Parts: sequence; structure tokens; C-alpha cells
Amino acid sequence: MNGWGGPRPGSGRPKGARNRRLPLAQAKRLRRELPLDYMLRILNDTKQPDERRDKMATLAAPYLHARLIATGAAKTPGQMEENELTELIARTEAEFARRSGERPRLAVDNNSGR
Repeated sequence: MNGWGGPRPGSGRPKGARNRRLPLAQAKRLRRELPLDYMLRILNDTKQPDERRDKMATLAAPYLHARLIATGAAKTPGQMEENELTELIARTEAEFARRSGERPRLAVDNNSGR
């Protein structure tokens, strides 16, 4: 045996190891607030200072919105003709729709019973 492929002694998940998803499932079962839910609650609370709400929006955004992709524009929008701008916008919107299916929403309904 050359050491490639197949089972090897001591490899694999240890017996009795905990599932990594367990803490998330436990939090939901115990109705504890998850970190993202906390950030969204603070973000939508108009009684909170704007600086704190801005910080929560910055921290929550990567979990809620896809990153914009480069479309390969050789010119800046200021250098483009009207038809080039229209074509670039159409390509960007088509790519966005293909990736996400719908536009993301910033607002969260805190009264949804979650």
C-alpha cells in the first residue's frame, strides 16, 4: 500500500465529536437571538443613535447582500457615450438578476414573529 486513498488508522471524525451546527440549532430551539438577528434589530430601531445603526448596517451587509462584480468596463462612466452606459447598466442588472433572483431589501420586518 502506497499511502494513497482508502481508510487510514486515526483518520476521520472522532467518535462522539459534536456537530458544528448544534449551537445554531440550540439557539433557535431555545429562542435565543442570533448575532445577525441582533444586528438587524439594532439597525431597525429608530431609538438607537445613528452611529450605532450605521455600524450594525456595515457589519450585517456582507451576510445579506452579494458583492458587486466587475463588468470589465474599459472606460469610466464619465468617458462613455449614452448607448455604452445603457448597455453597461443592462448587463449589470442582468448579471445581478441572474445571481440573486431579486433585489435585496435593507428593511427587516421586526413584527414577523421570528
